Amino acid sequence: SGCVEAMAPWPAGEGGARGGLPEVLAPEPASPKEREWRTNMGGWRERADRRAEEAQRRELEFKMLLQRRDDEEARKLLEEQRRREAAVREAQRRREAAEYTTWRQDAVLARKAEERARAQEHRVWREDVAKTSRGVAVPCATLKQVRSMAAAAT
Repeated sequence: SGCVEAMAPWPAGEGGARGGLPEVLAPEPASPKEREWRTNMGGWRERADRRAEEAQRRELEFKMLLQRRDDEEARKLLEEQRRREAAVREAQRRREAAEYTTWRQDAVLARKAEERARAQEHRVWREDVAKTSRGVAVPCATLKQVRSMAAAAT
């Protein structure tokens, strides 16, 4: 197309290290920092792999953290449920203890009443025996009274 041929060649004094390229386009000697950067350019895949591994590790840590949080929440719920169940059992135990105490008191009162009735009956019988031995007439129970006392005893 003629544009390239129409251009004048580079002046001989302006050529760089490559002979013919202007100094602006010629690569400058690399500084230590730039050389290190260029050296590390080849390790981009290693760095990318390390970043990926680090991301996976962090993701795993995050999942483990979430799992621990879920486990802690489940443990707290279970502990709360067990506390409620223990409270219900304790209330039931107290009710049963109160019922037993009431039943025991009633049983003791009934036994004492029976003992008092037997003692009274025994006193009356001894008095009747004493009167009979002295020759005093003692009224005896009728057959109807004896049957009612026998029925009450069973």
